[in-house]
Amino acid sequence: MKIQNVIENLVENAIKFNDKKEKRVKISGHSVDDKFIQMEIADNGPGIPSEEHEKIFQKFYQVEEYFTGKVEGIGLGLPLAKRLVEVHGGKIWAESKLGEGSTFYFTLPKTE
Repeated sequence: MKIQNVIENLVENAIKFNDKKEKRVKISGHSVDDKFIQMEIADNGPGIPSEEHEKIFQKFYQVEEYFTGKVEGIGLGLPLAKRLVEVHGGKIWAESKLGEGSTFYFTLPKTE
């Protein structure tokens, strides 16, 4: 799995878990400082409850109230993305508001 796969997984999730007619996904990136870059993938989906933000990165975990049974998947995409980002020396996290959408962030060290 490559960093490209992390981005693809986050974009696919942004679309797959969004039940709105008009789905929006915004991808952006910028330099945080002289050592790290940060990528952001934002959507206009249903959002994720704040108490679930850490749990969604656990193997086989899905946000029961909103998604279980509605969307196919086994809950491995985000844990794999987290592992890959961490192996490369970065961090990944989510911020979200119910009814407004979610933004997934990850940082990676800059390379020469």
